Amino acid sequence: MELRKQPLMSFKAVSNWPPEWIWTFGANDIHPTGEIGVLENARQSIVNPDTCFLTIGYAGSGYVGRLVFDQPGFCQHVSELLKANYGRPLNEVGQIDIANTP
Repeated sequence: MELRKQPLMSFKAVSNWPPEWIWTFGANDIHPTGEIGVLENARQSIVNPDTCFLTIGYAGSGYVGRLVFDQPGFCQHVSELLKANYGRPLNEVGQIDIANTP
């Protein structure tokens, strides 16, 4: 099943993909939405193991997004999958086939 359609890609029954993007640097914040940009980084939070942070580059600016999960184990699985896909467009990352469990 595609990452973007995976039922475990959710928090309290609400899909967490794609995340909302917060501008971190660059000339202009164009308020992007959706599966845009190129994945640059992904890290599972050491404070909240049910949370993963992603960074993307888009139109000369940087953005951060947050994914919150109901299951910390699945969050870790997704974080590792994202780390293996740095440099790929986010719309391609959303198409990756992912199982329910790590």
